[in-house]
Amino acid sequence: WIAAGVMGGLAVLLRLALPRQPPQAVLPYGALLRSLVDLVREEPVLRLHSLLGALTFAAFSAFWTTLALHLQALPQHYGPRVAGLFGVVGVAGAVAAPLVGRYTDRGGDRRINALAIGVLFVSFLVLGVAGEGLVGIALGVILLDLGAQANHISNQTRVYALRPEARNRLNTVYMVTYFVGGALGAGAGSTAWSHAGWSGVCAVGAGFSLLALMLLGLARTRSPVA
Repeated sequence: WIAAGVMGGLAVLLRLALPRQPPQAVLPYGALLRSLVDLVREEPVLRLHSLLGALTFAAFSAFWTTLALHLQALPQHYGPRVAGLFGVVGVAGAVAAPLVGRYTDRGGDRRINALAIGVLFVSFLVLGVAGEGLVGIALGVILLDLGAQANHISNQTRVYALRPEARNRLNTVYMVTYFVGGALGAGAGSTAWSHAGWSGVCAVGAGFSLLALMLLGLARTRSPVA
C-alpha cells in the first residue's frame, strides 16, 4: 500500500514537473507496433543490447527468486525480513549508475558491458563458494547489483542513441526483451533450486552471465570497432 501511494504521488509530480513534449511522428497504433519489427530488423545494436539485457536480467532474477528459499533452508532458518534486508544491501550497486552513464555518454565502447557482465559472473562464483553465510551473500549481492546495473545502463545509453525520434519504440523493444529474460531466469532459477539447490541456482546465474559474455565476444568479432 505504501508503494502504491508513492507511485501515485510520483505520477502526479511528474505530470506537473515535466515539460510537454509533442510526438515527433504521428502514426496509428497498429503502424507503431509494426514499426517495432522494422527497428529490430534494421538495428543490430538494438538486437545485441536487448539480448544482453535479457540474459543479465535472467541471471539477476534467478538469484532473487530463490534467495528467500535459500535463507530459509540455512541452519538458522532466516525469514523474509532478512531477505528484504539484502535488497537494501544491493542499493550499493546503484552507486555505479551515474559513473557508467557518464562514461557511455562520452562514447564509451562495449568494454563497460564486458566488465559489468564479468562482475555479474564473479558474483555467482562468490555466492556459490560463500553463500552459506550472510557476509558472503551480502558481498555477492553487491557485486550482482553492480554488474546488472552497469550493464543495464550501458545498454540503454547505446540503444537510446540510435534514433532519438524513435526512443519510445526503442525502449519498448529493449524492455520487453529485458523482462522476458527476467521471467525465463525466474523460471530457470526455481527449477534449478528444485533439482539442485543453491549450487544449481548459482550455476544457472553464472551460465546466463557466460552466455552474455559469449554473445558480446561474438559481436566484437563481427564488428571490432563498436
